Amino acid sequence: ENGKKKMATSAAPSNDSEPAVLHIFVVGFHHQKGCTVEFAHPPLGGLSSPERLSITSMLPPEWRHLPHLALPDGCHNYEEDASFFTLPSLSNPEGCVYGVACCRQVDARELETTGEDVTRSTVQKSVCVLCRFPVFGFIDTKLKLVTHAYFSNSFSDVSILYGAYEQLNASISSQSASKMTQMGLSPRDQVIRYEHRLLQIFKALLLQKRVLVLGSPARELSSAVLAIASLFPLSLQSLLNPRSLYKHDEYGFPLGVFNQGGSLQPYMCLQQMDVLTESNSNCFLVGVVNPLYEKQQKKTCDLFATFEDRLVVVNDQEMKSALRLTAADLRFCSLLLDTIHGGGSPVPVSPQQSKWVGSDDWVCAQFKLYLVSLLATSCRGDSPSVDDFNREFVTLWRNSSVYKEWLETTHRQISKVQPMHICEGELSLGDLKRRVLALASDYGLGVPSREQVSQVVHGTQKVLSKTASQVSITVGSLWNTASSSFSSWWWGGGGDGGDNDGGGGGDNKSSTDDKS
Repeated sequence: ENGKKKMATSAAPSNDSEPAVLHIFVVGFHHQKGCTVEFAHPPLGGLSSPERLSITSMLPPEWRHLPHLALPDGCHNYEEDASFFTLPSLSNPEGCVYGVACCRQVDARELETTGEDVTRSTVQKSVCVLCRFPVFGFIDTKLKLVTHAYFSNSFSDVSILYGAYEQLNASISSQSASKMTQMGLSPRDQVIRYEHRLLQIFKALLLQKRVLVLGSPARELSSAVLAIASLFPLSLQSLLNPRSLYKHDEYGFPLGVFNQGGSLQPYMCLQQMDVLTESNSNCFLVGVVNPLYEKQQKKTCDLFATFEDRLVVVNDQEMKSALRLTAADLRFCSLLLDTIHGGGSPVPVSPQQSKWVGSDDWVCAQFKLYLVSLLATSCRGDSPSVDDFNREFVTLWRNSSVYKEWLETTHRQISKVQPMHICEGELSLGDLKRRVLALASDYGLGVPSREQVSQVVHGTQKVLSKTASQVSITVGSLWNTASSSFSSWWWGGGGDGGDNDGGGGGDNKSSTDDKS
């Protein structure tokens, strides 16, 4: 019963005597029986495959959701789609296996031959692989080709599936998997999508909060969830081995964000909703497609994010002030956005480095720097830089099990890092504009009117007043200067005396539950 309800938190022990790919399945949609497993290789339980449409009943109880995961919610809206997911390991109660399913639908009239199971005008099937290693992007690339070939032969040539199973096992090993975990993922795209709100999601996960992401299609959603997870250094690579075999780097990475009772599930089907309400689901990063999850979000998660309108809602009322971004945080977000959108590096770089700046690897490196500076500040007592990370957030972070576990690891390089925010600095008009842009975006104001700007500026004044008192500057002087120049600056597009004023609210397409 426990295996049915809980979400897996770590990989199964590495055992090269086992094949990397455990099974390859074909899952089809039947108008009466729903999602059913039609083919399995190797056969489940080591038995010969029974007649079609009966393999589903042979699935282990721990894998009972596989048919619905392999044909994700809403896939009928797309000619092709894919889903990435996890299932409990059958050999390790604390481990999991990783699934990739590529699905397609075609007009039944395009098939050369049709069997008795073809009862609708369209045929919808997926080819699904279960693997011991989290190499989602690599398998997706290969499986997409396999699925096309399988469909083009009207599902009659199963040798395609046998061949795919052998080729994937020949290509994936515990050694090669470590280089494939981030293949096909784009943290850069998530910065563009969520802007400053991505840092809120990141900080919520550090505090072991329950984060639910709603979006479609399932392939894009799954990749986005994994890309967010990849912002934590070595997090995906850590899934390759059980926790007892972790090797931490000189900064104590990877952190145990997804292992301290937490779960990483790139895609979860509607049939799994009850898992999120279980008491042991105290921390997770989960992707969902079905909009019914949105109606239950206040019961199932602490932070809810969407694709379409780039919404981020903080449902945990006690967390709102802790997740409020500081001026230094918004500078960090602005740096990411400005660089990605063509602003280039803030310091001179070589032509070779210029190709790296703004890339996916560069984005991950910036989040690593942010984490390193946070850890260096957190373990140095009452450093003045604590306020740059949000004192309330740092207090909760220091009390988290992730941070306490990190303290017990060897992290010799942290002592050499200066305890300061990587974007620290005195408040300026650039910070004012970033705050206004962020609040305007959070309000969903679009292109703000003068009245709307006035409302947002009033909220900004309160934030600046609180922040200014902590860094000993005169708010009255700053505010008078800002008030007198703000109108011409906003509507005329003037500069702020050299401070980089971009980012923090770009497309104004999102709203948040935190309007303060």
